[in-house]
Amino acid sequence: MITVQVLDTPSKNQLLVSWRESGLCNYTEQLWALRKAPKSAICPVSGKAIRRGDHVYRPVGKPLNHAECILAEAVQLP
Repeated sequence: MITVQVLDTPSKNQLLVSWRESGLCNYTEQLWALRKAPKSAICPVSGKAIRRGDHVYRPVGKPLNHAECILAEAVQLP
């Protein structure tokens, strides 16, 4: 099971995310950046389909969840 919580928006192109994936990883404050989706997937926040080329947030660097994406439209920015 994956639990995702957007904690903060340090800039308009970045998110600070809490990501917990049972048995795999637990990141309490992980930086994510706005990018384009490299492949199709399902957004863990909204449950909507992600298509290659969609605007998404992805983890910065190469953490265990580096291939995950959050649809940009699923995030409510202040």
